[in-house]
Amino acid sequence: KPMPAYRLIAGKNTKLQEASGGNSPCSMKMENIGQPPPPQAPGEPRQPMPLPVFVYTCHGATMASFAETLGGAPTADRTFDGKPLVDQTGLEGAYDFTFRFTPDVPRGFAVSGESMPLLEALDKQLGLKAELGTAPMPVITVDSAIEKPTENSPDAAKSFPPEPAEFDVAENSSP
Repeated sequence: KPMPAYRLIAGKNTKLQEASGGNSPCSMKMENIGQPPPPQAPGEPRQPMPLPVFVYTCHGATMASFAETLGGAPTADRTFDGKPLVDQTGLEGAYDFTFRFTPDVPRGFAVSGESMPLLEALDKQLGLKAELGTAPMPVITVDSAIEKPTENSPDAAKSFPPEPAEFDVAENSSP
């Protein structure tokens, strides 16, 4: 069923290299893990905050596997608003690539160093775009429901752990 999703699509000029052999899962490492600036006195301007840089490297990745794993990357839940990322690039084969991105920065927040949010990095570094739209997704359809459920069999209780003993907080709390 068509559901809200981010669609990974190929831009006009993709910057992907065909795989040079072998495949391994995409990996991610963090760079620029610096110390936050020291606290400042009231009224002083905020010191810029260093951003971590996420470096995502893939060897022999298909676009379908890349879309699936990218949805679990740091900051992806906020970037994609909890919606799935689905490959609709039309690109066949496997690719080797690396790209770098940083967390999204709220307006007015001072940062130092590199700043390239995930969607911008996909576009500028790989020539891919992630656009909100719809994509066919598997769904569960309930055809009917019975108002009064059937009773469990007498052996059903054997399949479940015993219920925990009740715990009275008032009796066991410290003064």
